[in-house]
Amino acid sequence: MANCTSILVLPPPNKAIGKGSHRLYFVPMSQSWAKPNNIAIFNACAIGLTAGVSAVVITNGVGYIGTFRLHLAHEYNPFIVLPAVGALGGLIAGILVQMCPDASGSGIPQVKAALLGSTDKTALSMRTALIKLVGGIVAIGSGLLMGREGPTVHVGAALSTEINRRARSEPQEERLLVAAGAGAGLAAAFNAPLAGVFFVLEELLKEISSSTIGTAVLACFVASVASHMLHADSSMKHISAMAVDASFSVFDIPAYLMMGIAAGVLGAAFNKCVMLCLKFNRDIFRVPVALKVCVAGLLSGLLVASLPQHFHNYAGMRDFIVHGDLGIEPSAVACGIFFILTVIAYGSGAPGGLFAPSLAMGSALGHIFGLMQHAIQPGAPIETFALAGMGAVFASVARVPVTAIVIVFEMTQNFNLVLPLMLCCITSSAVADRLYAGSIYDRLIEWSGLMSKDTEVAETKAPSPQS
Repeated sequence: MANCTSILVLPPPNKAIGKGSHRLYFVPMSQSWAKPNNIAIFNACAIGLTAGVSAVVITNGVGYIGTFRLHLAHEYNPFIVLPAVGALGGLIAGILVQMCPDASGSGIPQVKAALLGSTDKTALSMRTALIKLVGGIVAIGSGLLMGREGPTVHVGAALSTEINRRARSEPQEERLLVAAGAGAGLAAAFNAPLAGVFFVLEELLKEISSSTIGTAVLACFVASVASHMLHADSSMKHISAMAVDASFSVFDIPAYLMMGIAAGVLGAAFNKCVMLCLKFNRDIFRVPVALKVCVAGLLSGLLVASLPQHFHNYAGMRDFIVHGDLGIEPSAVACGIFFILTVIAYGSGAPGGLFAPSLAMGSALGHIFGLMQHAIQPGAPIETFALAGMGAVFASVARVPVTAIVIVFEMTQNFNLVLPLMLCCITSSAVADRLYAGSIYDRLIEWSGLMSKDTEVAETKAPSPQS
């Protein structure tokens, strides 16, 4: 019995222990792995691996379609190619959303609704997540400016839900795995495992416990490692190279405070415009979703085609900002373009997220403040302002200042950015919440009807979980 392990079975507590009252069984060691902790570890690893692979799939898919789009625009008239490709891609993505309405927008509202007790099981099904993944590739690749984290978050959370359904997990275990899956999707999209963990703690669960942290850390770690090994995002390399010269001076504190206020105003205005565009498409522009996304792609293509050539490639625009090749006026134009294009795309119901566009807007805003500070105080680090601006606008849009600090730090790996990031992110989040209260995702949950009134009331009355 070298390959066996023993289990001692005791009698019930209401019976006396006597001779023969206990028995010794031998169970094969191949079954001893099936302990709750081991199963949780296995599930977290599977979720992280799937999220990492999905991040690679959407990155490569968007890259292939985007490269083909830019090649056609270079070879032929961009005023024809860009609107045509945008309209066609929008139509295809819209048809997919029309087939599965829960695949629209970001996956984060669906995740939060599930964590709050929503009874809608289709929102986090694997079918919905896979449709969102394909729709996101087509929509983003064809020119709709949205983030890739939406589909990866949805895939991670959907896989968690599927595992819970098959394993018949306890409610608390189910909440942890769903949140960890969403965090793993975010970690894989930006190769930022700590940011995924903090997003779970700060926005999704809003609680800290050993089980919460352990599950989230493992899932986000595996997701980030898988994404990094299978694909290295070139934009992250540019940002990391940019951060080499980042520095902080106490003389720049007033400028960082002003930038934080401006980022808060920008984030509040952005969230307000997103909600207005969604309401416009629902209440006024009453056509099928496929046509709405098609029109959004057409408008995006027309707007981008009217700009200089380096605006045709969104990744190229980020590179211009990263390397500091733009002046104040082009940076302001870039910020405005990112703002308008994202509102049009997300407001149409296309599948995709808001994180990457908010980071792009923040880099342009930070570049503007860096140039102004450099004019007042020669030697001021423009790149530090651009990177701090990324975190500031991200924090004002998502209302997660700690996650914003961590995600920019992980992308740059420079401790000199921590202080300006802390100053800007806390300021922008507070200003944005003052101007337009509430997380964008809570407003999206309310707008989309993912939560019933009874569930919301029950949630507000329920005692908070113990940490």
